[in-house]
Amino acid sequence: MFDYKSFAQNMVNQSKNLIPAEFSQDEKDYISSTIGSFVELSGESLNKDFDEQIDDEQKVFMTQVLAEWTFHKAADVIRSGIPRKNWDSVMQKIAYTVFEVTKEGLLKGLPQEQLLDAVEHHVKKCYAKIIDDLYKKNIITEEIKENAQNQSNMDKMIQECQEKNNENPDRKNNTKTILHVLKLLSIGFVSVLLVIIILTYLDSVVSRTIIKSVLLLSVFLYYAIELLKKRNKTKKLEKELEDVRKQFQELIDPENMYKKLGVDVIMIQVGQGLLEIADPDAGGLLMPKITAMRHRLTEEYGFVTPNVRVMDNNNLNEHEYQIFIRGNSVANGFVYPDRYMVIADQWDSTGEELPEDSIIGVSPIYDPIFDIRPLYQSQVYWINPEEAKSVENIIKTEAVDIIIKHLEEELFKNADEILTVTDIKKLITLVESQDPLMVKGLLEKIDYHAIREVLANLLREKISIKDITLIFSRLTYFVQYTTFTDELSEKLRQVLANQICNKFCDEDRVIWAVNISEQIEQELLKNLHPQIGLDKTSITLDEEYEHNLVENIAAKLMNIHQEIGSQPILICDEKIRLGLYRLLVRYIQTITVLSKQETSDAMQIVKTEIVDTIEFA
Repeated sequence: MFDYKSFAQNMVNQSKNLIPAEFSQDEKDYISSTIGSFVELSGESLNKDFDEQIDDEQKVFMTQVLAEWTFHKAADVIRSGIPRKNWDSVMQKIAYTVFEVTKEGLLKGLPQEQLLDAVEHHVKKCYAKIIDDLYKKNIITEEIKENAQNQSNMDKMIQECQEKNNENPDRKNNTKTILHVLKLLSIGFVSVLLVIIILTYLDSVVSRTIIKSVLLLSVFLYYAIELLKKRNKTKKLEKELEDVRKQFQELIDPENMYKKLGVDVIMIQVGQGLLEIADPDAGGLLMPKITAMRHRLTEEYGFVTPNVRVMDNNNLNEHEYQIFIRGNSVANGFVYPDRYMVIADQWDSTGEELPEDSIIGVSPIYDPIFDIRPLYQSQVYWINPEEAKSVENIIKTEAVDIIIKHLEEELFKNADEILTVTDIKKLITLVESQDPLMVKGLLEKIDYHAIREVLANLLREKISIKDITLIFSRLTYFVQYTTFTDELSEKLRQVLANQICNKFCDEDRVIWAVNISEQIEQELLKNLHPQIGLDKTSITLDEEYEHNLVENIAAKLMNIHQEIGSQPILICDEKIRLGLYRLLVRYIQTITVLSKQETSDAMQIVKTEIVDTIEFA
């Protein structure tokens, strides 16, 4: 789907370099913010209302055209003298005109050149009517009206480009004058020479006739040269205008801009203090460890992730990093490359005194051992290596490993943003080589997008999709009964029950679990909202009841963790499992919710030990 937010930011950034220098900072900010808001609004509308009729490339083209006209007409409005309070209404009418004309043109299949001409015609017509209406309502004077009608930011930019290209105009004019004089002298010299020759060899009558002819020829040649010169000058001017037009065309070229949207699906930005671990040329291990993590995710989960771009950002704090998914910041943290991170509770339990130069902070990641408390992460100490190594029986983690772990968490959490239809097509090609008929039967019932949603549901809860042939085989059977993606992913979990339960059992093949009482299950079932259309399965509770439920579950998990030394899972009926997970994961980042049916299906390889029950919320 068209990532209009990232695209809007790209257009805003590019516009800042083109805004005329004569404008005040407030006027510059107005142009940039207007472009950003109009592009976002149009992109959202296209995704919501026209996704089936207009493809992503056409959406890019539409929003580029809108951004360009917003830029030029905003500049015109500012220069015209129209009162500041009327700018928004003027620009909204223009933006609406551009959007509607471009949309209708694309739906009718008009060629781009014809469509751009239509947009220009209607924008000028709309702008003229707006100015006329403002004048009739006595909002602007006749002088402002004439000024507004004569304003053209596009013409002004072309003129500025021409002036910029004309370097040392005085010198050029002098050169032209000298050449002009030399040309006249040469013509005069040739004419006089011809006259002398003719007078010497021919009689007076013939001579006068030839002289007249020569003089007329000279005049003709002179004007012919002047005409040719003007034509060359005109061609040069046309070429300069064409160059300017190409510059603007490149700015809004859909193909070029669309390529920019395809990069940096995953990006990490780091502060200056983290360059030593981020720069591979300086021996930094961040990039090699990211590569190793990506290979591991493919091997263990079948989750093929795109390249991760790492870059520095001077606006971040010295030891801060930010993780971006498709241009949106999804997480950040603080790490210290010259120290080890230890959990505060662990260090305090040793009785060791905290070194004076230690840094007290918060863990950027949710450790599955300690962070089963809702809404906040563990307090940690960043301790120098010598002091940390001197203390045994505590977990010591390096800065680069924290970033890797944090990135991995965000990749799973945002699997639906990372997994693309192209990925699904590649998986289908892989399975099709083994069983073409199975794939054909599957695609007759659901499309690529639905398959992507099903696999994303599994990956978000760290369920491996590596055995993609088995998954597609079972999907082909399930789609005969339902095409709701949430239902399909829940049915696949039962198929993968052994794999799922294996992840959560201890060395004795025991899963330690907390049960949900029947009373609470009935309450949750009563407030369950199954998937309908684009609305996913969810549970909506009274605010107080929800708060009590979360606190009760968190307290139970914490107490049992202290008793058995490992984090238990939550077990409930399959009907409410997905809704309950989506409810709880907002508060308890590391929560695991399994259905009773999943654990019973895996009884041959694991044993489920119910250690407590959530009785009251």
